[in-house]
Amino acid sequence: VRILSGSATKGGTSGSIHMATGDGKSSGSSGSILFETGQAGNSGTGSFKLTTGDSSNSNSGKIIFSVGSSDVGVGGDINLNAGSSRTATGGNIDIVSGTSTIASGYIRLYTGSSTEGGTSGGVNLGSGSSTSGSSGNIDVSSGSSDTGSSGSISMLAGSALQAGGSFY
Repeated sequence: VRILSGSATKGGTSGSIHMATGDGKSSGSSGSILFETGQAGNSGTGSFKLTTGDSSNSNSGKIIFSVGSSDVGVGGDINLNAGSSRTATGGNIDIVSGTSTIASGYIRLYTGSSTEGGTSGGVNLGSGSSTSGSSGNIDVSSGSSDTGSSGSISMLAGSALQAGGSFY
């Protein structure tokens, strides 16, 4: 099945594709949207690819994952889960910034701010446990450079009026 919007000629903009579920009124819930590939027996399952098009003379498009907010409930989660395996290695999750001849892109990982006396979220970085084998390593390194300077690694605890953050 292929869904394709209209093309544009002579500097125009191609058509958009908008997929949405209806609103849930009063105490009802809105519907879900599910994309999945079929299962397979002795061969690999299909891939799911989400990309924007290339641009030769302007910026390429963004991919935005956004979860709705809530006034009284908990905000929704975004979960990225690689596939597991019983007899082979589990899948990887690779987050790579864009390459460039001038400067490659950043990877920024932040938690949201909290207002009105609340506490902002933490950032947890850990490797999984193992019952009989070795647990995974955590490697933090900056890239090397042939002719320029290599990058630095900075770790800073936050400052505060009452008590600054600590390193453990």
